[in-house]
Amino acid sequence: MKKELGYKSISEIVATIVILIISIVTAIYILIYYDFSLILIDRAILVILVVIVLIIVVSVMQLLLLNSNPKIMIEYDDLNIYYYKGNRSSKIIAFADIQNIYTKTSIWTKPFVVYTAIVIVTQNETYYLRHMTKMNEVQEFIQNIAYHEDQK
Repeated sequence: MKKELGYKSISEIVATIVILIISIVTAIYILIYYDFSLILIDRAILVILVVIVLIIVVSVMQLLLLNSNPKIMIEYDDLNIYYYKGNRSSKIIAFADIQNIYTKTSIWTKPFVVYTAIVIVTQNETYYLRHMTKMNEVQEFIQNIAYHEDQK
């Protein structure tokens, strides 16, 4: 019987929405200030506006990616981990095949000690499990089960 272990990160969705709203409001304020005429905008401000538009595009893509993940992203049973990414993609990782497991932080989240991925290394493949809540707890749980299985 499968048991639930990892869930979709709602806080990551909220953070992406906040970034998206701030970016849109900033772009609109810049355009209102220059009467929606790109010719009147100084070159430096135009570069900033282009960067903000890129942030908006990336945020929308990130939001679509995050919303495509199922509510329950990781399940487990006595033998395997079941990782669900997106609506159709799933991976099965056997506890016996796990050689190493650790959490990873990105350069942008290091000051906040926010884990951005659980890395599971097997002999054949390396899996990156992302966009979940409580990554450190999930990593420790998987690690305890995998090491316990090695002792049997």
